[in-house]
Amino acid sequence: MPKISHIEIDVLKFPVKIGLIWGEEKWTNHLLVRLYADDNLLGIGSGTPYLTDICNSYSLCKKIARKIVGTDLFKAKERLPQIQRNFSRKTLFDYGPFLAVETAIIDAISKSNEVSFFKILGGSFRNRIPVSGTVFLDSPQNMAEVAKKWVSKGVMHLKVKVTCKSEVDSVNLKYIRNVVPNNVLIRIDANQGYKTTERAATALRKLEKYKVAIVEQPIKWNDLSGLRKLRKLVAPKIMVDESLRKPSDVELIAEKEAADIINFHPSKLGCLTVTRQAIKRTMDLGLKYMIGSAVMTGIGVAEHLHLAASLKRLDYPNEEIGLYEMFGKDVITNPLKIAKGCIKVPKKYGIGVNIDEKRLRKYSINLVSSKVLFNRVALWAYLKSPSFVKNLVLKAKRSI
Repeated sequence: MPKISHIEIDVLKFPVKIGLIWGEEKWTNHLLVRLYADDNLLGIGSGTPYLTDICNSYSLCKKIARKIVGTDLFKAKERLPQIQRNFSRKTLFDYGPFLAVETAIIDAISKSNEVSFFKILGGSFRNRIPVSGTVFLDSPQNMAEVAKKWVSKGVMHLKVKVTCKSEVDSVNLKYIRNVVPNNVLIRIDANQGYKTTERAATALRKLEKYKVAIVEQPIKWNDLSGLRKLRKLVAPKIMVDESLRKPSDVELIAEKEAADIINFHPSKLGCLTVTRQAIKRTMDLGLKYMIGSAVMTGIGVAEHLHLAASLKRLDYPNEEIGLYEMFGKDVITNPLKIAKGCIKVPKKYGIGVNIDEKRLRKYSINLVSSKVLFNRVALWAYLKSPSFVKNLVLKAKRSI
């Protein structure tokens, strides 16, 4: 089996407009890993930071690379989940680099052995994956236009971000329902914004007329008792996202009866093989699942497609549709597109997409530049500062 000779890591930064409950995100960051092995093999993978920043992700990715360079591909694939477990015990953890590195390893193995990527993961059950469309916070008119765009592509499941203010969300959902058929499923994502069970129950009852089928993470991630209570008070199914922070959390969520559905954000759980095992355990425990998203590159979209293809049961459409479908930006030569509500799983051996070097240069950033280092130091100082200083910084930011 070919050995890994070296690993290159690129950091990508894309301009976006993502309206969320806490404000507008203007950039999204990603790791891109290129793994080189004997016999001129190249494997690629991508991951996105979660609960941390891109500088931390980059640093962790370099540490992972040092542990597997010189190892043959199969041994590296076998060792990586244990390396992930070892790192996760030591620090506030970022799984994104493990997703990127393991994908690159499997990509290289798939090309070397001429075996499909999804078969290496564990199965081949479908070649087209249904997807959902996300509607970020914006004006009611713009949100309705985005919803209409997804439905025009055959999408039958919409994820709608909410403010958790009933008077605002009622207007937004009214505009959306006016332009999409009733058979299109609407899931609202509260990002923990309702705070308490009682407040969530009151707000969700006011939104019943808009046929909300699922509410995602309505209250705080660690309030599993509150989530269990909420399940009995409202009609929509309860999905958790932030409540899942490590693979073993599926056991706790099932034990506490805190959710009907678990959203698996692969960058949050790291290795695709680890995520797949956690999904299978979720099904064994009688819960449904969804493969989530992080507004990823086309490489990340392909990762999610192969994961979905490898699972015998797919309870809900994939959430990840990528930067290209959302913002017309990517770093691959063959962007993955929605057709009739689905995205086709790439057919080639490996991950099935190729890097566009010109686009890669356009979106790559240098983490050792003075501006990035200044921002890194400023972020560190902010995180270490007392609460009253943080409040002053936030007030100053809002006034700009």
